[in-house]
Amino acid sequence: MNISRMSLIGGVCLLCTALTGCTQQAAQPTPTPTPRVVDVRVGIPEEFTKEEVEGFTFYYAASDGSSISLNTQAKSPLEDTTFQEVTQEMLHNTLVEGFESNYGMQVEITDHAFTRETIDSYPAYQYTFGYTLNDIPVEQIIVSINADQIYTLTYTDTTGEWMDTFQSTIAQIELVLEEAPAPGSSASPAPSASSAPDGSAAPEESAEPSQQPSEQPSEEPSEQPSEQPSEQPSQQPDGEGEAQSSPEA
Repeated sequence: MNISRMSLIGGVCLLCTALTGCTQQAAQPTPTPTPRVVDVRVGIPEEFTKEEVEGFTFYYAASDGSSISLNTQAKSPLEDTTFQEVTQEMLHNTLVEGFESNYGMQVEITDHAFTRETIDSYPAYQYTFGYTLNDIPVEQIIVSINADQIYTLTYTDTTGEWMDTFQSTIAQIELVLEEAPAPGSSASPAPSASSAPDGSAAPEESAEPSQQPSEQPSEEPSEQPSEQPSEQPSQQPDGEGEAQSSPEA
């Protein structure tokens, strides 16, 4: 895998994440409260391994140079409006201009599809396109989700063999929300997610056994006859069977 080409592909992934702020300025709408996302669950084929790449929440790559990445971008109330204004033409032009301004390259982008849909009930769009880089055809799918933040997944296929697999995993993207306590009940810890927000596997948690009540009889003599059972209830374990966890954002 050519390192410069890999850097360029990573750069393309980042170019489109800033697109929500590229529309004309409008009056600031009243922000709508949005539940906090604590995890983005994405199916990663076993041929992909995690790499540390600056600018990404997670980045997985295969030996052939194909990759799956996630970028998380904080948003302002304005971006709830501009997100709905993103078009295929805007994405296309941003990529062309980005290649030229950042890398001095003139790259021809071929549009395949642009759709608007919801992912896990949140507004989203999906843009599929292709280009040739260093004489190698590259196909990419960008999936952008407007939740509490902007979550942008970029699927890159350098072989022409991953697109069907990518589409099947896109259909299973899940956003895990911070749980709110049910009315009239006390809050309990949210279950641990299958992967942490940075894409790494979350450690399994087990409950520490609480202190068991002593089985030794009290050494204090009782004033009651020995046949009469003590009316003092034994101490119950506190929080038995529950893992105490505080998932990180």
